[in-house]
Amino acid sequence: MKAAVLHSFKTPLSLEEVARPEAGADEVLIEVEVCGVCHSDLHVADGDWTQLAGIVKKPLILGHEIVGRVVERYAGRESVFAWQVEHEALDPLGVEHSWRLAAGFVKREIAEVKRLDPARPILLNGFLPMSMPVAAQQWWRTRDQGDSMSLAEDTAEIIGVDLYPCHALGALGAWTVYLDAKVDSWRQRARHVLKRAVAKGKQLMIAEGQAEPWEAVTTPPSPAGRAMASCPPERVIENYNRCLRQARETGRALDAYLFWGAEYWLLRLQAGDNSYLGAFQRILASD
Repeated sequence: MKAAVLHSFKTPLSLEEVARPEAGADEVLIEVEVCGVCHSDLHVADGDWTQLAGIVKKPLILGHEIVGRVVERYAGRESVFAWQVEHEALDPLGVEHSWRLAAGFVKREIAEVKRLDPARPILLNGFLPMSMPVAAQQWWRTRDQGDSMSLAEDTAEIIGVDLYPCHALGALGAWTVYLDAKVDSWRQRARHVLKRAVAKGKQLMIAEGQAEPWEAVTTPPSPAGRAMASCPPERVIENYNRCLRQARETGRALDAYLFWGAEYWLLRLQAGDNSYLGAFQRILASD
């Protein structure tokens, strides 16, 4: 098969013939028809993310935004339990947040996936603003056709919630300004989503539970012996516990909780810091 291969940073990709992979017993093989270019692909190809430079194995085939034929050829695989269509669909996209997908386009995507595999549910994840300023900005940017969360609630069988309670707004020198959701905001916003899921009879999962820093730069800093304020290790546990607590109080158990930040944990571990991975291990031990 043909593939665009990265052999070294900051050099053009090479179009080559490579061996066709074989799917294992618990894997799915996707025949790629079209592949988009994510900005993360450009960062990796240019070697911008210095923390990843030591673990990127070259030659490397980039690309993860694909359209393929997996649902036609491997619909019987038990390892596939749902299909995720898009990521925070309808929300502003791009580095400068200047363009968006149309609601009709996403709905046509969903219809095509359901045609190919009518048995499996559709997962759509939406961004849940956890503070009033972020909610106001989200409404203003998406006021013409709604945002990713409203689309997920209306069209998907599984609602995925992207939850980032604390993130940086900007930085100047050693100073950083953060938006940090208060406990009252947690209760109000989380319960609202939980109740709507119950009313609509939808499955509900935390598709991205913040488990890594969200700073004012693309690559979160990793100061030795310290942690960034947007998500220190104890916040990994706190975010998880708060979500489960809100679900219990609402009477609606979460179907899943996915921790978003494993790559950051491993980078910290490589630097001799086990605190983030240790926080995750404490959660597993308590459950």
